[in-house]
Amino acid sequence: MKRIQKILAVDDTPENLRLLEAILGPRGYQLVTAESGTTGLAAVHREQPDLVLLDIVMPDLNGYDVCRRLRDDPATRFLPIVMITASGDQERVQALEAGADDFIAKPFNQLELLARVRSLLRLKEYYDTIKQQSSELAEWNRTHYEPEALLQIAMNVEAQAINVPTGLQDYRPAMYGGIAALDLDVDGIRRVPLNVDAAELERRIVLCYTGEPRNSGTNNWDILKKHIDGDQYIFDCFERIRDTAATMREALTRGDWDEVGRAIAMEWDNRKRLAPGVTTPAIDSLIARASTAGATAAKVCGAGGGGCLFCYGPPERRDAIRDALTAGGARVLDFRIERHGLTRG
Repeated sequence: MKRIQKILAVDDTPENLRLLEAILGPRGYQLVTAESGTTGLAAVHREQPDLVLLDIVMPDLNGYDVCRRLRDDPATRFLPIVMITASGDQERVQALEAGADDFIAKPFNQLELLARVRSLLRLKEYYDTIKQQSSELAEWNRTHYEPEALLQIAMNVEAQAINVPTGLQDYRPAMYGGIAALDLDVDGIRRVPLNVDAAELERRIVLCYTGEPRNSGTNNWDILKKHIDGDQYIFDCFERIRDTAATMREALTRGDWDEVGRAIAMEWDNRKRLAPGVTTPAIDSLIARASTAGATAAKVCGAGGGGCLFCYGPPERRDAIRDALTAGGARVLDFRIERHGLTRG
């Protein structure tokens, strides 16, 4: 029997809490409420909700302060938080800077509220499953596993978490670190390290969370089924992506940063041709903002349920790209290219 998901609503206006109960209760969610920031923090630790709906303007602690405290606490660092905003881009930017995962405007649009709640609760389920299975994996650490065997375990864990088959490329950067190519040969998969200046590459990248998660695993599975069925259009798309990957590999090896940007842009065009659902109007709008600010390429990543956007451009335009994405409602993420991975030492 599926566990009932619990949502904590923190708002000092009783009418808003009753409205949220009327919307969420009939959909099978358990709603608990708090009428101030202080009682909301206490309720988080007492009730251990799966998601928090958090008003901004409250008499004691405002929503930004509550959100920051939750993000500073390791026990609630990954708890999904949706900020309830009155209006305006500035409030949305502040909400994302405080650590909110998403926001919803007053008056509530019922369909939008339910869609955002479902999306973040799905991500919370993934996180909880992976956390549990990571704990189980830690118990297995008494047994020595070769790196490739650990990769297979990681693939199986993710497939169980998202209920669709997974790919093979996402695990190797975490396992080995560095910048590498994967050769998919008839006799197996071979990782080929590339001699690339990681610091120079980092200077050209801006990574952000768009607030528009997609179920990217389902997209991949649909495409795989069409490939198995011999869909010629899918075959053609795969060949274009393969050729673009070869171009990218050569450009990275040469340190030809302009060509790297052109390859990323070409890959994104090919990816959209393969699976139009890979993007959304909100993601397209953010890419347009980044391009206006100087980005030469952009594409979505699978991380965050498919809600992360990777932008590429000249180092001198990086700050402008970051500002443009933030102004568009995205949350810019700190990152670095992992040089060593889990195999170090």
